[in-house]
Amino acid sequence: YYVITYPAMRKGRPVDELMPHAIVFEEWQTVDGLLVPKVAPFYSWTGDNIEGKPLGRLEFSNVHFTKDPPDESKFQKPADAVVAPL
Repeated sequence: YYVITYPAMRKGRPVDELMPHAIVFEEWQTVDGLLVPKVAPFYSWTGDNIEGKPLGRLEFSNVHFTKDPPDESKFQKPADAVVAPL
């Protein structure tokens, strides 16, 4: 499961008050010899279970890979980031 911590969606709430969700990877595609997701609905997550109908779905299209790695600065943790305890 995951918790959305993007500031605009947090609306000032602490991480422990955010609603958990679950992604289910339902369809897959092969791109450049790698198996990657194609369709993934997401659901509310309560306790240990997926609940109800999908809240939405992610669709991965125009997937491609490059040989050159991205600049390491793209992976820097933002100064205001909060790491949730495991």
